[in-house]
Amino acid sequence: TGDTINANVALDNQGTLQVPTTGTVNGALTNTGTIGVRGSGAVLTVASGFANNGLIELEQAANGGTARLNVTSGTLSNSANHTIRSLGVSTNANVLDAQVTNLGTLEVQRPLTITNAGRTFDSSTGTLDIATGNTLTVTDGTTRIGGATGFGTGTGTLDLAGTHALDLVSNLTLAAAGWQLGLSGAVTIDAAAARTLTNQTTLTLTGDTINANVALDNQGTLQ
Repeated sequence: TGDTINANVALDNQGTLQVPTTGTVNGALTNTGTIGVRGSGAVLTVASGFANNGLIELEQAANGGTARLNVTSGTLSNSANHTIRSLGVSTNANVLDAQVTNLGTLEVQRPLTITNAGRTFDSSTGTLDIATGNTLTVTDGTTRIGGATGFGTGTGTLDLAGTHALDLVSNLTLAAAGWQLGLSGAVTIDAAAARTLTNQTTLTLTGDTINANVALDNQGTLQ
């Protein structure tokens, strides 16, 4: 609680690391256990990127106060078969302030905001499981998804906010039964090579740009 682990001390978490208020890890962090950032105003700040080979949970307090994980530099890599989860009781968004590469599952039981300015959020081979009525908001930067991006069981919304680039690494189908794509920001949809974005949902384009490499096949509602 309110403690700092300095840069010359490595933290190898194989059990449970609970952060009910604030904590700072300036040294190397290894996680094969559970990191829980829980409670109103709870903040864990990690100086350098690390791989999550366990479970990370950001949990709101009963009063709706939110939890936050900051990774100051480098990349937070969520490994295959592992989970980062946002949970709680309110509609307020927990915050993940990090460059994230998701190879496992990002489970959004309650709203989550990824602070992404100047960064790339890559879930091109990971699963986004966004519960119905909830939103995963990625603010600014680049979001990278494609046909290997998993949809999980939820029908919530992946919202790209701010000035944003959506990079399609392969053909992508937005299925009616999966999460919905929201474009609340000024979004440019692009790809390094020819790709097809197939829409079977309701997709709203407002001030957005679809570049020449992306063909939009609308089988749902486009507005």
